[in-house]
Amino acid sequence: MSYRFCASILALSFVAGCGGAAASTSAPVAPPPGGAAAASGEAGTRFTKKQPGVGTVTVTHEHNETRLEMDITVDGNAQHTSSVIAETIERRAEVLAVGADGAPTKLRVAYAVNRKEETGKPLVASPLEGKTYVLEGHGAKLPSVTDAAGNPAPEAEAPVVANDFKHLGRVDPSWRALPDRPIVVGDSMDDMAKAVLDDQTDEGLEKVQVHYEGEHDVGGRPAGVFGVELTGTVNKGMRVAMKGKVALLVASGLEAESDAEGPIELSQHETKNGKDITVVAHGTIHIHKETSFAGR
Repeated sequence: MSYRFCASILALSFVAGCGGAAASTSAPVAPPPGGAAAASGEAGTRFTKKQPGVGTVTVTHEHNETRLEMDITVDGNAQHTSSVIAETIERRAEVLAVGADGAPTKLRVAYAVNRKEETGKPLVASPLEGKTYVLEGHGAKLPSVTDAAGNPAPEAEAPVVANDFKHLGRVDPSWRALPDRPIVVGDSMDDMAKAVLDDQTDEGLEKVQVHYEGEHDVGGRPAGVFGVELTGTVNKGMRVAMKGKVALLVASGLEAESDAEGPIELSQHETKNGKDITVVAHGTIHIHKETSFAGR
């Protein structure tokens, strides 16, 4: 599982950058106990952990929506605004190289769609939309980013692409913490939760809870569904509390689908250019992500 914040969007996933299953069109829902493990006569679900190899292609679809009510007061003059911000991302990533530990170290990434719509404003397409990049990283710092021809990516684009794959070149710690033993409905995944918290505390994550909810097919492939709760502080004091579900492929432990939502709250006060400014906002965030893959 990875955990990252992007402005007012909290993006939740179990594996950063690579992995997935055939995409589904609905959020994962925990079914009654049973499924593939029960059919095999084994109690619970046993995941096989397998990293994506060279040649693996993943296609990721994300849709994130933020609803905000905001009061801005400047030198005693208050103004109220309401907005709905919808972000849509579709990207294709191909693994070009892997490290000794099996983690992908080099990717070719193409952004078919990367755009944002806000109430009362025209649609804004990111500079990334329609472009292809090559990333190389080894987990210690943000990956390098070039364009398709091998030239350094523009300064306005490189940091955005790099942050989408900020852990490229290392094995996700929560994927390592996924138990090798069979797990059953109701099991608390304390090792996975701790791995996420330890890895992302510096990004504002404060509390993580993970439990297993059972098996569920995603795109015709057996997956296990995990209930996840995250709380933290981001973006200069914005409080977030997300509850969601993440489906991992039984055959690899890689993410197939995730869906989460929760409230956000913000209170800021500052003096800027001699003016006293107070910002108070509240709202909700809903994120949904689907990933399909092909190749080895």
